[in-house]
Amino acid sequence: MPTQAATAASTSENIKISPDDGMTQLFVPSGVLFMGGMDVHRESDEVPVMK
Repeated sequence: MPTQAATAASTSENIKISPDDGMTQLFVPSGVLFMGGMDVHRESDEVPVMK
């Protein structure tokens, strides 16, 4: 589990709108990315938390 909360805020530099389909894309910097969670509203494919 992560030991430190993310502190970076979304800015115009790390958000892009795809010209193909209009989908919002968010740049995720290199490093360890944890996926999943233990939220009570999670989906069945979101556990366990993994890198």
